[in-house]
Amino acid sequence: AIKGSVRWTCEDVGGTQRTTILDSSTGIWVRPYILHSYEALTDKAELIVIANTLFLPDDPSTHDTYTAELFRELQSTRSSSQK
Repeated sequence: AIKGSVRWTCEDVGGTQRTTILDSSTGIWVRPYILHSYEALTDKAELIVIANTLFLPDDPSTHDTYTAELFRELQSTRSSSQK
């Protein structure tokens, strides 16, 4: 966060969750295939996001962001393939 603070929660396709409090002295790098959400802990909290991946709107192979529903499907596929 560049102003205030936020609670950032990440979950990988294996189901492991991690929560971090971000403030003006803390940042986080989010790998691909990580579902994330955040909650502002202070009024007027602000985040800055820097993306370093190619994103072409018409080319799904460049998308590394998924809806929660599609992410859950990826988790299900991964867990059933490991059985």
